Amino acid sequence: MLHRLGLVSSSALVLVLALTGTASAARWSGPDPVGDARTLAFSADPPPCGSLVEGTSSTGDIRRLAVRHTTADVVVTLDVAGLARLDEPLVGLHLRTDRRDYDVDVTLRPGRPARAQLMTAISYGEASEPDECGQQYYMGWAHGLSCRVSARLDRGAGRVVVTVPRTCLKSPRWVRAGAEVQGDLGEGVVVLDEWARPDRADDSFLTPAFGARVHVGPRP
Repeated sequence: MLHRLGLVSSSALVLVLALTGTASAARWSGPDPVGDARTLAFSADPPPCGSLVEGTSSTGDIRRLAVRHTTADVVVTLDVAGLARLDEPLVGLHLRTDRRDYDVDVTLRPGRPARAQLMTAISYGEASEPDECGQQYYMGWAHGLSCRVSARLDRGAGRVVVTVPRTCLKSPRWVRAGAEVQGDLGEGVVVLDEWARPDRADDSFLTPAFGARVHVGPRP
């Protein structure tokens, strides 16, 4: 999952629909703020621990998250600005249901079909003791689930569409979704962004942000 890779170091909704987008019985969508994607690059200075240099990027910036919940599937759509310019981007989806939480890892590689894996939501242990450079780390674990999840990438539109059969989610009454993206900009620079509510107060990777509840509705 994306937050395992770049955000495991400590250095690094009664829901108001007017703030999060629109919702209906079987659909919801919510925008993400423009310009909140951040970049991380490691610098060897100052020795001996070096430092992380942070910046912002319009490439890899999540713009919108949408969910459609039918009697057959849960379909999550993520729009990302500049997605085609990222080197092997990774997309992580978070799904919360009335039964339990799940994660979906989506791997996107040039010239290959998008691949998606459903798993239980990642669980984290306690933070480690600070090392000699003051860093703390978390151990995380999840269980892969046997489920045929499909993922489709439209690089030109910067869009990823993931379809999860409802039976794989124990046929929930409702579902909420969250998302994050990570990619390589070259020269050792990584870009990270997470879909988040405008009123979100907690930006910890341990607590993903979720959109509105989307109740099951008929097939379109």
